[in-house]
Amino acid sequence: LNINVIKKLQDIVAAGNGFSYLKDKEISLHELVKYPLICLKNTTTTRNYLDHIFRQHNLLLRPDIELTSINFVMPMVKNNLGIGFMQYATTKAEIEAGNIFRVNTKEQIPPRSICAVTASQYETPEPVQSFTLRHRFVLLFTAPLYIFPQKKVRLHRPPLLLLPV
Repeated sequence: LNINVIKKLQDIVAAGNGFSYLKDKEISLHELVKYPLICLKNTTTTRNYLDHIFRQHNLLLRPDIELTSINFVMPMVKNNLGIGFMQYATTKAEIEAGNIFRVNTKEQIPPRSICAVTASQYETPEPVQSFTLRHRFVLLFTAPLYIFPQKKVRLHRPPLLLLPV
Protein backbone atom coordinates (compact mmCIF):
# COMPACT_ATOMS: atom_id res chain seq x y z
CA LEU A 1 0.00 0.00 0.00
CA ASN A 2 1.06 3.56 -0.68
CA ILE A 3 -0.16 6.02 1.94
CA ASN A 4 0.21 9.71 1.14
CA VAL A 5 -0.68 12.24 3.82
CA ILE A 6 -2.89 14.96 2.36
CA LYS A 7 -3.66 16.94 5.50
CA LYS A 8 -2.84 16.65 9.20
CA LEU A 9 -5.66 17.26 11.67
CA GLN A 10 -5.53 18.15 15.35
CA ASP A 11 -8.71 17.77 17.36
CA ILE A 12 -9.04 19.96 20.44
CA VAL A 13 -11.49 20.48 23.25
CA ALA A 14 -12.92 24.02 23.20
CA ALA A 15 -15.35 25.99 25.35
CA GLY A 16 -17.10 29.34 25.34
CA ASN A 17 -16.46 32.04 27.91
CA GLY A 18 -19.29 30.74 30.08
CA PHE A 19 -16.82 28.02 31.07
CA SER A 20 -14.00 30.51 31.76
CA TYR A 21 -13.35 28.92 35.17
CA LEU A 22 -11.70 26.08 33.18
CA LYS A 23 -9.25 28.40 31.35
CA ASP A 24 -6.30 27.98 33.69
CA LYS A 25 -7.03 24.41 34.69
CA GLU A 26 -5.83 21.14 33.24
CA ILE A 27 -8.60 18.58 33.43
CA SER A 28 -8.61 14.86 32.75
CA LEU A 29 -10.99 13.12 30.39
CA HIS A 30 -12.54 11.57 33.52
CA GLU A 31 -13.43 15.09 34.70
CA LEU A 32 -14.40 16.27 31.21
CA VAL A 33 -17.23 13.74 30.86
CA LYS A 34 -19.00 15.43 33.80
CA TYR A 35 -19.55 18.58 31.70
CA PRO A 36 -22.11 19.04 28.92
CA LEU A 37 -20.33 17.82 25.79
CA ILE A 38 -21.00 18.63 22.14
CA CYS A 39 -19.75 16.47 19.32
CA LEU A 40 -20.69 14.78 16.10
CA LYS A 41 -23.02 11.80 15.83
CA ASN A 42 -21.49 8.36 16.24
CA THR A 43 -21.87 7.68 12.51
CA THR A 44 -18.91 9.95 11.68
CA THR A 45 -15.23 9.07 11.45
CA THR A 46 -14.38 11.92 13.83
CA ARG A 47 -16.76 10.59 16.47
CA ASN A 48 -15.47 7.04 16.05
CA TYR A 49 -11.94 8.37 16.56
CA LEU A 50 -12.97 10.22 19.74
CA ASP A 51 -14.88 7.17 21.01
CA HIS A 52 -11.71 5.12 20.54
CA ILE A 53 -9.63 7.63 22.56
CA PHE A 54 -12.16 7.66 25.39
CA ARG A 55 -12.32 3.83 25.41
CA GLN A 56 -8.52 3.76 25.78
CA HIS A 57 -9.09 5.58 29.09
CA ASN A 58 -11.95 3.28 30.11
CA LEU A 59 -14.53 5.98 29.47
CA LEU A 60 -17.67 6.21 27.38
CA LEU A 61 -18.15 9.39 25.39
CA ARG A 62 -21.78 10.37 25.92
CA PRO A 63 -22.28 13.88 24.57
CA ASP A 64 -25.30 15.91 25.64
CA ILE A 65 -25.61 17.27 22.12
CA GLU A 66 -24.87 15.19 19.01
CA LEU A 67 -24.73 16.99 15.69
CA THR A 68 -24.72 15.86 12.07
CA SER A 69 -22.32 18.56 10.88
CA ILE A 70 -19.11 20.02 12.30
CA ASN A 71 -20.42 23.44 11.17
CA PHE A 72 -22.91 23.44 14.05
CA VAL A 73 -20.41 22.74 16.84
CA MET A 74 -18.78 26.21 16.88
CA PRO A 75 -22.03 28.23 17.32
CA MET A 76 -23.11 25.97 20.16
CA VAL A 77 -19.74 26.26 21.90
CA LYS A 78 -19.71 30.06 21.44
CA ASN A 79 -23.18 30.23 23.00
CA ASN A 80 -22.01 28.19 26.01
CA LEU A 81 -24.29 25.21 25.38
CA GLY A 82 -21.43 22.86 26.14
CA ILE A 83 -17.80 21.94 25.57
CA GLY A 84 -17.04 20.83 22.03
CA PHE A 85 -14.57 18.76 20.07
CA MET A 86 -13.32 20.61 16.99
CA GLN A 87 -10.35 20.92 14.65
CA TYR A 88 -7.73 23.40 15.83
CA ALA A 89 -7.41 24.88 12.33
CA THR A 90 -11.10 25.84 12.31
CA THR A 91 -11.06 27.28 15.83
CA LYS A 92 -7.83 29.27 15.72
CA ALA A 93 -9.43 32.60 14.68
CA GLU A 94 -12.17 32.32 17.32
CA ILE A 95 -9.60 31.48 20.00
CA GLU A 96 -7.42 34.45 18.99
CA ALA A 97 -10.50 36.72 19.02
CA GLY A 98 -11.28 35.58 22.57
CA ASN A 99 -14.68 34.15 21.66
CA ILE A 100 -13.75 30.64 22.77
CA PHE A 101 -10.75 29.01 24.42
CA ARG A 102 -8.94 25.71 24.28
CA VAL A 103 -9.58 23.48 27.27
CA ASN A 104 -6.33 21.98 28.51
CA THR A 105 -6.69 18.25 28.99
CA LYS A 106 -4.21 16.00 30.78
CA GLU A 107 -4.61 13.39 28.07
CA GLN A 108 -3.71 14.76 24.67
CA ILE A 109 -5.81 13.90 21.64
CA PRO A 110 -3.32 12.46 19.13
CA PRO A 111 -3.20 14.15 15.73
CA ARG A 112 -4.62 12.29 12.75
CA SER A 113 -4.30 12.60 9.01
CA ILE A 114 -6.37 12.46 5.87
CA CYS A 115 -4.53 10.12 3.56
CA ALA A 116 -4.73 8.92 0.00
CA VAL A 117 -4.33 5.17 0.04
CA THR A 118 -3.50 3.33 -3.16
CA ALA A 119 -2.63 -0.28 -3.76
CA SER A 120 0.86 -0.39 -5.27
CA GLN A 121 0.18 -3.69 -7.04
CA TYR A 122 -2.51 -2.00 -9.20
CA GLU A 123 -1.66 0.52 -11.88
CA THR A 124 -3.75 3.69 -11.91
CA PRO A 125 -5.37 4.01 -15.35
CA GLU A 126 -4.30 7.01 -17.44
CA PRO A 127 -7.82 8.54 -17.62
CA VAL A 128 -8.05 8.48 -13.82
CA GLN A 129 -4.61 10.12 -13.45
CA SER A 130 -5.58 12.77 -16.00
CA PHE A 131 -8.92 13.47 -14.30
CA THR A 132 -7.28 13.68 -10.90
CA LEU A 133 -4.69 16.19 -12.08
CA ARG A 134 -7.07 18.26 -14.18
CA HIS A 135 -9.80 18.59 -11.56
CA ARG A 136 -7.56 18.69 -8.49
CA PHE A 137 -9.26 15.71 -6.95
CA VAL A 138 -7.61 13.03 -4.93
CA LEU A 139 -8.66 9.42 -5.16
CA LEU A 140 -9.43 7.83 -1.83
CA PHE A 141 -10.54 4.32 -1.10
CA THR A 142 -13.74 4.22 0.93
CA ALA A 143 -13.86 1.65 3.68
CA PRO A 144 -14.52 1.69 7.40
CA LEU A 145 -10.82 1.94 8.18
CA TYR A 146 -9.42 3.20 11.44
CA ILE A 147 -5.69 3.65 11.30
CA PHE A 148 -4.09 3.81 14.71
CA PRO A 149 -0.33 3.72 15.29
CA GLN A 150 -0.40 0.43 17.21
CA LYS A 151 -2.50 -1.49 14.64
CA LYS A 152 -1.84 -2.76 11.16
CA VAL A 153 -4.59 -2.15 8.64
CA ARG A 154 -5.74 -4.64 6.03
CA LEU A 155 -7.21 -2.99 2.97
CA HIS A 156 -9.45 -4.90 0.63
CA ARG A 157 -10.30 -3.42 -2.75
CA PRO A 158 -13.24 -1.12 -1.89
CA PRO A 159 -14.79 1.42 -4.28
CA LEU A 160 -13.07 4.74 -4.94
CA LEU A 161 -14.20 8.11 -3.68
CA LEU A 162 -13.22 11.47 -5.20
CA LEU A 163 -12.55 14.29 -2.76
CA PRO A 164 -11.57 17.87 -3.67
CA VAL A 165 -8.07 18.92 -2.64
